[in-house]
Amino acid sequence: MAATAQRYRVMREQVDRISVTETSRDGAVRVTVSSTGTLTDLVLPDRGRNPTDLAGEVMDTLRRAQARIPDLIRQAAIDTGCGDDPHTHLVVESARARFPEQKQDSPPWASGPPRVPPPLRPKPETEDDWYDQPAVFDVGVER
Repeated sequence: MAATAQRYRVMREQVDRISVTETSRDGAVRVTVSSTGTLTDLVLPDRGRNPTDLAGEVMDTLRRAQARIPDLIRQAAIDTGCGDDPHTHLVVESARARFPEQKQDSPPWASGPPRVPPPLRPKPETEDDWYDQPAVFDVGVER
């Protein structure tokens, strides 16, 4: 139990250090958010933008930055050995509920399908190799 508690302390420290910076599609707006989704930095163009358009760019960029947080929390869990713990799954799913994936028009330079995080466990070679319970982060992963 002490080892598990220590892993969670290390994970929490890593999650607390998460900072995500995202730039608007046109490069004019840059936001930085903490692991809680709080705006910690905002860079706006000097002038020449319609305030309504600028507000929309800020909010779009903020949501895209926040949408990256759940995957970073998930990675911190994997890196600290907490990836198979059911409680970690609840933390990640809570972050996904607060910061949903943002649907966006693909910019012209993007190609290929969207990035999907790999499952935590390798796919077994036979059906007999499946674990009794799914990995905590395998929600929605086809088997």
